[in-house]
Amino acid sequence: MKEFDFTINGNEYNVRVVSLVDDIVKVEVNGVTYDVEMNKKESKTPVIKRSRVVQTVLERGKFTHKDSGQSLAQVKAPIPGLVLELRCKKGDTVKIGQTVLILEAMKMQNEIQASRDGVIKELKVTEGQNVYEGDVLAVIE
Repeated sequence: MKEFDFTINGNEYNVRVVSLVDDIVKVEVNGVTYDVEMNKKESKTPVIKRSRVVQTVLERGKFTHKDSGQSLAQVKAPIPGLVLELRCKKGDTVKIGQTVLILEAMKMQNEIQASRDGVIKELKVTEGQNVYEGDVLAVIE
């Protein structure tokens, strides 16, 4: 797997990670094999994963978004945050790239945009609501 060189108190060690199964790491230190148990620490910091982003293409000097061609499109939260402002309501017609709502995350305001042209069929959030990554914010028909 991986190989590392360490110097501890003036002594040099060549450490090779042989395998990792559950919490047990098999390592080889200067030719001698050891099973090492890892301690797992609980992290208080949430892991943020980016969801799939609508593809934006520059055509003839203008940005356009690729439409998935589905009859319904869900606008999902790309990161956890707080809904600050709704920029549309149920029944509004939106264009691709139009801002649907403002999401505050890590003290930054993020414009969440429509992923396709259509009509807002449903808003699944309200102003002041906390959302998690991947939560459906709106449905466009």
